[in-house]
Amino acid sequence: MIVAEDPELRQRLAVPLSAYGYRLYEAPDYTTALSDMLARPSDQVVPHGIVLGGSDRPSTQEALHAIRRHSLFAKTGVLVVSARIPPSEAAGLLDAGADDCYLRPFVGAIYAARVRGVLRRARPGGEGDDAEVLCFGRGLVVDVVRRAVAVDGQPAALSRSQFDLLVRLMRSGGGIVASRELEGLVSASAGAGTSVEVRAELDGLRGHLGRFGEAIIEASDGYFRMAESLVG
Repeated sequence: MIVAEDPELRQRLAVPLSAYGYRLYEAPDYTTALSDMLARPSDQVVPHGIVLGGSDRPSTQEALHAIRRHSLFAKTGVLVVSARIPPSEAAGLLDAGADDCYLRPFVGAIYAARVRGVLRRARPGGEGDDAEVLCFGRGLVVDVVRRAVAVDGQPAALSRSQFDLLVRLMRSGGGIVASRELEGLVSASAGAGTSVEVRAELDGLRGHLGRFGEAIIEASDGYFRMAESLVG
């Protein structure tokens, strides 16, 4: 959720994040943001992160206090982004409930990295595998905790075994994974597990991943890996 009064600022804050496949929402102020989030269905209410942009310190502190008063948002990561707040006042914002402050100068790549850092720390379970968000290229994002996959910002409806296969291949970092290991994942998810079924599940997975499907490669007979990047 990106919160900023100025529409141009909201756009500026959104652009560096859209390349990573995040589903973004925008609001002109924190009261609108909270109302919008609370009005959604229960499985869509809690955002992973909130970016508060452009306000002065008193307004930002007021927003932080309002967000943290809601137990629903207790685990939501909050990043403050503002050129109007001097660095000397960052400590007060952190004490008020911000997880990080990025004050100035604004560099899109650094801002996006700060957002990713806040999101990692906001995951249930803290650090480790249960808190993972896996990314490939610019557009494939896998949330291990919520078992959710986004392709260029759109959700991908994977079967349980397809999700498990994708996570295993992405975690391999480009290394090969034996079909026998993948057969175990298919068996655990679907009650069966043969090399034929692994290939069938991977074919279905490729279809769900769109342009990223070509990144799933059979390196040799019975061995699979994830390409390091897309060609072209």
